[in-house]
Amino acid sequence: MDVLVQCTNALLGLLVLCLAPRLPHAGTFLAAHAAYALTMFVLIKFDHGHPRVSDPLTILRYWLPTCFVLILYFELGFLVPTLRDYSDYRYDRVLQAIDIWLMGDPEAFIRGLANTTLSDVLTVCYFAFYPLTLILPALLFVRGAFELYQRVAAIILMAFLLSYVGYVIFPALGPHRLFDVQRPPELDGFGLSRAGYQWLRGIPNEPPDAFPSGHALIAMLVPALAWRWQRTWFWWLAPFGLGIVLSTIYLRLHYVTDVVASVVIAPIAWKLGSAVARRFPMHASRTPVRYRASPGPVHDSANLET
Repeated sequence: MDVLVQCTNALLGLLVLCLAPRLPHAGTFLAAHAAYALTMFVLIKFDHGHPRVSDPLTILRYWLPTCFVLILYFELGFLVPTLRDYSDYRYDRVLQAIDIWLMGDPEAFIRGLANTTLSDVLTVCYFAFYPLTLILPALLFVRGAFELYQRVAAIILMAFLLSYVGYVIFPALGPHRLFDVQRPPELDGFGLSRAGYQWLRGIPNEPPDAFPSGHALIAMLVPALAWRWQRTWFWWLAPFGLGIVLSTIYLRLHYVTDVVASVVIAPIAWKLGSAVARRFPMHASRTPVRYRASPGPVHDSANLET
């Protein structure tokens, strides 16, 4: 995971340097990338090779990539407009045309499904994306399952990075920003859904993050990862994952194609993330551990090969 983040950080730093004459806040971004690279270098240099749950160095090294993903997301809000011109919204128009082909009038289709209670429930699901992203890695980390943590975290990290590549290649804003002309009042729920919708629309310098749907991508991957290694948690996570996927379309935050793209990307992220975790482990494995579908670990030399 270190290699994946550091390589991404270096490439982005180089890109910012190349775009510096045209990129707002280029100096700030360069300083941030340099500080992150230096911090990771120090953490790796002084790592004693024996990760512990209570060790501050272990915590920083394992969880600093979370900050990297978050900062990179907002950095894309400046990078993508500098790299690509999408002021004519041509990508959104293509995705909207596909939705019209699939559903007829998308607004009328959603209006026929709109329900006040359902809107608030799916809004809660939509925002559950943020804890859903962290809960499985956190569970493995506090249990000291560091090898499996690396595998799961690398897959989730790869999913984020692939979705960010999609934002650059196909910059689209989403139907809620362009085509939501007559939003059904039922979509406001009892007030919760309306507050969430207004908050999303008010995020400053938000990148064109419609295609693919990062929410749907993570919502599919995390329950699948739980099914593979922590099946007891699957039954808790799956309803939220399903709710997140449904909310992206129902709340008019994504096009159908965004979700379909996430279905395609999910197994790619799994394969690539797993390959990175196996090829570049953060620490040499001392005692291979395999996690079955049951809550408890079982020692097995075949641990993470599948």
